[in-house]
Amino acid sequence: MESGAVDDYGLNADNTPLYIWAAWHHWQMHADQAFRDNFQPSVRAAADHLVRETGPDGLLNGIPAGTAMKGITSWRNIIPRYVLAGQVTEINALSAMALRKAAGFCADPEYAHTADRITEAVNSRLWNNDAYLLNIDHGIPNPQVTGDQVFPLFTGVAREEQAQVVLQRLARPDFWTPRACAPCRPPTRRSAYLSPPLAVWLAAGNHIQSAFRNRSAGGHAGEIVELDSGFADIKIDCDFLPHFCLSKWGR
Repeated sequence: MESGAVDDYGLNADNTPLYIWAAWHHWQMHADQAFRDNFQPSVRAAADHLVRETGPDGLLNGIPAGTAMKGITSWRNIIPRYVLAGQVTEINALSAMALRKAAGFCADPEYAHTADRITEAVNSRLWNNDAYLLNIDHGIPNPQVTGDQVFPLFTGVAREEQAQVVLQRLARPDFWTPRACAPCRPPTRRSAYLSPPLAVWLAAGNHIQSAFRNRSAGGHAGEIVELDSGFADIKIDCDFLPHFCLSKWGR
């Protein structure tokens, strides 16, 4: 920002893994050693933060500073009056992936060790028989099944047998509308916050979920896939999901 002001929404862990992922991806794409040298200190600082936030049980615990953007430890942070905090599957999966990438970017294997701890905790403490929990907050597990199930998959955290179970769950008809993947199934009190106008802004999540639907149907890593007829002019690289795409919504 030109003013120099910053705002992290008061959350202790949210976009930090994405910063590490972005830096690692640029380095992989361009093999720019000067870039790596310049960004190693900030990537190391971000990775150190994730390590500090990892608790004795191997999970990061999101602490809300309010509601909506200040209370949602997740990509869905535009939902009014909503709080998603505690041990959130999404953020923990992203943190494990980010720390593995930081281990390579910073040549520090200790980050990979913490990533292994988080991975094991996600697959044990946040797994609920046939799906990942949305989160555990104050010791209370939240079994709501949403599109966030894909985060342990594309971050490489899910075990193969768990990934297959999740893909089968997301492929069930009750999880799909005529246009895209529904934000959450089955309907719950929490889903009342997902009003139609907000559903448009949740499109990025639908893109991710759609990419995995195609992948489960035979798409391969690195392949550019075209999505169902509910979208138009959408293409997604299955192997690099941060490259979100432009779309035209049918009416």
